[in-house]
Amino acid sequence: MTDITFDLWLEFEHWAPHREDDPTDSFFNMAITLSTGQTRNH
Repeated sequence: MTDITFDLWLEFEHWAPHREDDPTDSFFNMAITLSTGQTRNH
């Protein structure tokens, strides 16, 4: 059996592009929770 050493959560949003949007400036939300309970959000 494999031990899980971390939990990875990713969130991507989809929206209609606008003329003023910068195509090189995009983002997503991410959280990593380690087996120690320590969480990193970015």
